[in-house]
Amino acid sequence: MDQEETQKAAERIGETTETALQWLLRFAKVDLAKLSEGQWLDLEKEVKFFVVEGPPGLRVRWNVGKKSRRSWRIETSASPSPAFRPTIFWRSYVAKLQKLLREWLDQLMQYHIIEFSRMPLTLRFSHPKQFLPRLSDAELPENGGCYVYFDNYVDTFTYNVAHILGAHSGRLRLCAECKAIFLADRRQQVFCSSRCLNRVTQRRWREKQKKKQQTKKHKSKTRGKGLKGGSAHGTKKR
Repeated sequence: MDQEETQKAAERIGETTETALQWLLRFAKVDLAKLSEGQWLDLEKEVKFFVVEGPPGLRVRWNVGKKSRRSWRIETSASPSPAFRPTIFWRSYVAKLQKLLREWLDQLMQYHIIEFSRMPLTLRFSHPKQFLPRLSDAELPENGGCYVYFDNYVDTFTYNVAHILGAHSGRLRLCAECKAIFLADRRQQVFCSSRCLNRVTQRRWREKQKKKQQTKKHKSKTRGKGLKGGSAHGTKKR
């Protein structure tokens, strides 16, 4: 993924945990079978960026270690970018991650909790001298680096999703109309979009009009019965 493609993928995901969660919800809802070739390529880049580079607040790097060349490294502080990058993110990976994400979201909305399976990881902390060896002690930054190493891309994706969901899970709701999961902008929001709101408003309006017509028809029948046997006020028929 070249720099320009990386930047575009990053812009589509966003720079905050809120926009990243919006992206996750869109990713969960997309119908992969209906994507065009161009849409597939864009989605692959976005998913790859989310896993490799990490969501806002977490930056992920591919770890080429002695034990495993397929492990992932997640870091929470700045460090030089490694030269190596994975060159492809297969569509089967995208489909697998989407399936996991859908299961997690359904579980969260139904049971209000997600229990992930145990994930082997390695936690490492480094002194600033490791990255800035030429600086004197007086010139070193105060913070060092805290790193989490995972063994595979699925565990890395899981960690990233948990990080994003934890930031805004209280705003996740089920749309009262289409039952889709959405991120509420207002406390009283019950519909995911203006389309669902308009659909409900129109349905209520039609039901109200139908009731009016039924009431009007009923009154008309009642009035007709009164005229047939005399006036509606009890005046005798001559």
